[in-house]
Amino acid sequence: MRTLLTLALTLTAAGLSTQLSAQYPIGHLRAIQPPVFQVDQPTKTRLVGSDLVDIDRLWFSDPAITAALQSRAGKAFAAEATEHDYGHFEITAKAKPGVYEVRADGFHGSSNPLRLIVTDLPVVTMPADTSTLEKAAVATLPCWVTGTVRASGFAYIAFQLDSKDPIVIEAAAGSIDSASELEIEVLDESGRRLVRAATDPTREDPVVLFTPPAPGKYYLAISDHLFAGGDNAFFAIKLHRGPVVRWVQPIAAKANSETTITLTGLGLQEPTGKTGPWQTAQRTITAPAVAAATPPVGRPTTATMDRFLDDTLRVDGHSIALTDVDVNVEQEPNDSHPQAMPIAIDSEVSGVFGAGRDADWYRFDAKKDQTVKVDLFASRLGQTCDPVLGIFRVDTAADGKQNAVQVQFFDDHPARDKERTNPYHRSSVDPSGAFKADRDGPFYIRVGDQFSAANDGPPIQYRLTLRTPRPQFRAYALVKQLRIDNANHYPSNSLAVRKGETIPLVVEVDREDFAGEIQVAAAGLPDGIIARPSIISAGENATTLLLSAAEQAAFDATPITVTATATMGDTEFQTTAIPVVCVGPSANVTTTAAAARTTSTLILSLAGDSSHASVDLTHPEATPQVKPEETHTVKCNVTRRMDFKTPLKFKAIGLAANWKVPEITIDEKTATADYAIPVPKDAKPGVYDFYLQSDAAVSVIPNQPAHARAVAYRKHLDSVEQATKTERAAEQDPEKQKALDAKLAQITAAKAAADKEIAALAKPAARKTLVQSQPYRIEVVAK
Repeated sequence: MRTLLTLALTLTAAGLSTQLSAQYPIGHLRAIQPPVFQVDQPTKTRLVGSDLVDIDRLWFSDPAITAALQSRAGKAFAAEATEHDYGHFEITAKAKPGVYEVRADGFHGSSNPLRLIVTDLPVVTMPADTSTLEKAAVATLPCWVTGTVRASGFAYIAFQLDSKDPIVIEAAAGSIDSASELEIEVLDESGRRLVRAATDPTREDPVVLFTPPAPGKYYLAISDHLFAGGDNAFFAIKLHRGPVVRWVQPIAAKANSETTITLTGLGLQEPTGKTGPWQTAQRTITAPAVAAATPPVGRPTTATMDRFLDDTLRVDGHSIALTDVDVNVEQEPNDSHPQAMPIAIDSEVSGVFGAGRDADWYRFDAKKDQTVKVDLFASRLGQTCDPVLGIFRVDTAADGKQNAVQVQFFDDHPARDKERTNPYHRSSVDPSGAFKADRDGPFYIRVGDQFSAANDGPPIQYRLTLRTPRPQFRAYALVKQLRIDNANHYPSNSLAVRKGETIPLVVEVDREDFAGEIQVAAAGLPDGIIARPSIISAGENATTLLLSAAEQAAFDATPITVTATATMGDTEFQTTAIPVVCVGPSANVTTTAAAARTTSTLILSLAGDSSHASVDLTHPEATPQVKPEETHTVKCNVTRRMDFKTPLKFKAIGLAANWKVPEITIDEKTATADYAIPVPKDAKPGVYDFYLQSDAAVSVIPNQPAHARAVAYRKHLDSVEQATKTERAAEQDPEKQKALDAKLAQITAAKAAADKEIAALAKPAARKTLVQSQPYRIEVVAK
């Protein structure tokens, strides 16, 4: 579960911000307020975050959403009457109701994306103080209500119900990238609690089906269960009577086929039954051959994706996996091996964990030495559970009794403990692995939930898949910050590059039955950007693409893609890497977990300032060939900018530990140096990519544009003062002289205020950054 940040990260009207850490400036968007927009209703909004300097454009995932930068009154004696109000926009949404993404674009490039909601319902923005029932914001159903959580307190919404018909209260916080983990309570007019719901351990936002005991006035109390609050702890609450789909069954559909699904919710068209207080209805859908090319905008949690079973469909706002095998719905009773439900290899089951240690049994046939890939998806689908899976055979004892004997057991992902502190880990508590049959005959699978808790909300659903192993992989592109304070610092953020700078884009793969080499390349790069293809070596799972900006680079924020390609026998397999971004960073993920998620688009942008230093490696036209125990010399060329004089200590990144490459220090007076790379005697033949990296301390003006404007305004005041003094000297009318003297006094005061502002804006900030070279490739050949 993600805990909340305790840092204040608010964008002020002047564009100043507090810093998450001493990293080189990269804009990070924490909140857009409000986060909900009614169709065709222009809404004024402001941005919250860090290093959001001169944000003058917004990028939306749908062009039907547009934003106009707001203006405000100019300063006294300014040449223009108004000036830009950076970070403040009027947004107009003409898109269909749904969830979209927004990025902020400014001096430091484009920010990370945040989600926003477009609705056709009225939107109520809560006042700043709704801390008591008497101050509660008033809402009329149906509507959305938006606000922020109060630290160690409540925010209240009042609403009137004129019947005993049930209503649905849907909260949106983590699902729209908020830092808040909400608790919501329904109170009667006296303040007595009737219903309570909270964010669950998988960060699923709470949903309440509330049936009022009588018509009357009710309240909604909203808080954070960790008592946190602030601008980035925003929320949206939908109060309505439906329609809403709470869950579906099955939760997967075979591509290119018709599937009958059961919807459970409220206000459904043509309901066919009930499950507790919820209605049920059936629909027949035709699943397409391929789902949408871009990943769906989901909730910010790790390890939720079906790593190999392709994409998801959206049915009435609910995700359904699209698969290429037959899908079966669990049939009860199947609580013991004699009742086991038969399934086939290369198929899957959509099942449900019941309360009271419900165990579901399935039977499949396998030949001796046949390998079957077994995978259970539950936690990865956002379910609050800890599933386990056992494979059994049934032996007949001497007395004729049949006994189930466990032959293999699967629990958490093998790398879970190791990966959980990684930037974006895809391990989970779901069981997964390969089973090799030791004989012909039927085998049995038993699945269960170790939580085995009663559940008042949606059932705990799972997907059990049995597949013939097949070579494949899925790739992810992880955007990196330029500075990592320690090994636990969460690095994923926005992809912004400065002129003369080289930045890293990490590409990771999840493999299945393929250990060969994978080629990685970036496509759609704008002019002035170079990114040489890289290689994920056989048996490895990651590489780094380095994107270098030329000194003359000039381009607008541009969508790019990263492809991963491999040859498997006579077949070429290629996939597009899924971009991963940070929506809630953490200085130390061992104490405060970070929130990351996939995004629909990878945006490359150009920052307005330049990097302080860069290093180029002179690379021959042909890849140099070296042999074990030889030494290869690389010539380094250092370019320093912005009066940067710090010595640079470089180390090679990307080579295995057994290479034992020494570091090299280049002092402030040296522009070139030779770097000796000793090749170890046990170096395996193959192609190796590496780059040089130096951790550097720099001094920056956090808001250069505002400083430049303040200096220009100060010069303008000097010219206004000089012109006024000249006019005063020539003026003979005593009344006009008096007015000009008053004006000069005002100018003097304005100059003093401007000097104070310049001093504040000119105050340097100590930052740290990584100076990185372009990639260098060598080939090790046998002696």
